Amino acid sequence: MVTNIQYPTRNIQYPSEIARRRAAAALCAALAFCLCGCVKQKIVLRVKPDGTGNIIVSRVFARELVAMYEAQAKEAEGSTHLPKDPFYNEQALRHLSGQFGPGVRFVKAKRYDRAGARGFVALYAFTNIATVFVNPDMLAPQPELSLDVFDDDDEIEIAEREEGAIGFELARGAEPRVTVRLPEYPGPVAHDAEDAPSDERFSDAAPVPGGLPGQAGAAEELMAGGNPYGFTGDESEAEIMQRVLRGMRVELVIEAVGANVPRVSLVDLDIGRLVQSARGRRIMEDGGPFGGEDFTDFVGQIQGLPGVRIETNRQVVVRFR
Repeated sequence: MVTNIQYPTRNIQYPSEIARRRAAAALCAALAFCLCGCVKQKIVLRVKPDGTGNIIVSRVFARELVAMYEAQAKEAEGSTHLPKDPFYNEQALRHLSGQFGPGVRFVKAKRYDRAGARGFVALYAFTNIATVFVNPDMLAPQPELSLDVFDDDDEIEIAEREEGAIGFELARGAEPRVTVRLPEYPGPVAHDAEDAPSDERFSDAAPVPGGLPGQAGAAEELMAGGNPYGFTGDESEAEIMQRVLRGMRVELVIEAVGANVPRVSLVDLDIGRLVQSARGRRIMEDGGPFGGEDFTDFVGQIQGLPGVRIETNRQVVVRFR
């Protein structure tokens, strides 16, 4: 997250291709941060009574991240080592179908470009929801979706179902139903009173000299690229994290066509609200699941904190009318 990125210094001239390559490499590192920063990601599984359906994956990157990337891309202008479009990679989206299990196929995708924010919406189809699964890492924004390069004839790799994956069972017949099998999340840990949301905008957080712990000058580095976040360089750690992660959200939803309960939310993480609490900020300093932490352990840490809605029942039954 914020603590693990170094940005290229502003106002540096890159007269040669070698220098442009170096700028491009630094920019790609910055891009990896951007793609794990303020992102709204939603996965919707839409299922019919016969077990067929669609998966809709949407990912929208905040206009501040887009502005930061585009401003810094000018430093490496002319390099051939930059992704064609860091916010939309149709080849990678085609290959993403294999991450949901066998029998899932790519249908179409389109770019999202509105009010400075950019991203994509991708549509997939399946013939039997019982073959579909959602591995824990699918709930974390994945930089490789934009950075990976595939050839047209590359075979789509089918992922293995991992421990902690969300799976589905289908019962057809006179009373069709879908049973959602969820992992066993660790129980919620005890939270201190300081974990409640604060209306004081972290007035109790002492300014961190030079930026976040372990990274000198974090605020100044984030001011590169036109300073889209409006930093002054005097922000506290809490203020930096809140501003960068404002609006970040991850959702996983089941929509059942013709069911008694047509919509079931399995995961709804409002990261912007999560870091309003001191404990939420401490957890996200290490990146949480976006820094490689196991998602099920992450859920155990954040249960009960603001902005967190997780279905913790081991199974949820969706019955069709």
